[in-house]
Amino acid sequence: MAAAPAVAYGLTAHALTTDNLPLEDRRAAGAVFGLLLLAGCALAARAAPAAEERVSRWEPRARGVRGACLAAALVMAVMPLGVLLTGSDVRDCRPTGIGGNVDRVTSLEGNQRGPWWCEAGRGWRLAPVAGNGAGSFPVIELRTRATGNGLVQTRDPHGMWPEAASALGTVGVALLALVWGLAGWALVRRRVPSALAAVPLAAFAQAQADWVMSWPAVAVPVGVAIGLIAGGPRAATRRRVAGEPARAAALAVGVVAVAAAAWLPYLAEHALVDGQDALYVRGDPGGAYRLASRAASLNPLAIEPAQLKGQALAAAGDRRGALNAFREATRVQPDNPASWQSLAQALPGDASASRAAWARVAELDPHSPALAARRGG
Repeated sequence: MAAAPAVAYGLTAHALTTDNLPLEDRRAAGAVFGLLLLAGCALAARAAPAAEERVSRWEPRARGVRGACLAAALVMAVMPLGVLLTGSDVRDCRPTGIGGNVDRVTSLEGNQRGPWWCEAGRGWRLAPVAGNGAGSFPVIELRTRATGNGLVQTRDPHGMWPEAASALGTVGVALLALVWGLAGWALVRRRVPSALAAVPLAAFAQAQADWVMSWPAVAVPVGVAIGLIAGGPRAATRRRVAGEPARAAALAVGVVAVAAAAWLPYLAEHALVDGQDALYVRGDPGGAYRLASRAASLNPLAIEPAQLKGQALAAAGDRRGALNAFREATRVQPDNPASWQSLAQALPGDASASRAAWARVAELDPHSPALAARRGG
């Protein structure tokens, strides 16, 4: 009940349910949604003691409800198979259109899911065993899409299994199925509080046709819930054993490593944005180069800092340095067509190196708008 106002607003607010609106309108509506969500959390915390007492009286009768929820989650897992078997867009990757109106909540058309799953399937065929790497779908999609329509590009295929197949391959899909299978088996065998059981069940159901498990704010609580369910009551009552301090230290190191992995790219992005402002707003190539170098040191796996360094050096008249920076981008991400396109555009149009770079773009992004413009089509 505490979440009802936020949910109702999210499904009815014009700024959140209508396409092609200014970003400022959406930001204002998002602020209202956030306030309603915070108010709901405060109300839930206030009502928690009374709710806990009622839930404790209802809990003995909840096993059947949990079974029904588990069955519903399994049905949700099977439903995408119908789209895979009947949708022609899943086979040829042709876009079906995409919209942001609220009526898509009740639509069974998939809202572009079919083509995205098709692209993920083609990505799996490129690397069927180990996959193309976590977070690789934006690049893989360029290689596997059927048209150059940028309006339907996405960062994720919006489906847990297609995403795992493309990113992690058969090995990753098997491990993912093992984790969810163990969680489901624990739910069936153990007496788990309904509120705890609802967390992975709801996430599992929605993840069949969405990308919620790619969001840390969702994936972390779900992972904790799965751990509590799989661990069972023994995890809270077991005695202290030798080696626990070492395990605690290892856990702390892991937490710090995960935090750094999230924080450093964030700092790199800020340095990159400041560098772009320095180059394009203030006209300061030297400052842009320094900020791009800082971004590269914080996130050495990104190509944008190398590209910005190349642009800054080109603006300063250092053509050789610019070409070296663009070549560095192709070494950082050799399968990203954007790195090859920036190099190709920096090279003379009649040079063999330029033709080779454009050939690489054609291989990695056959429907590239820049490539089509170069061909005159």
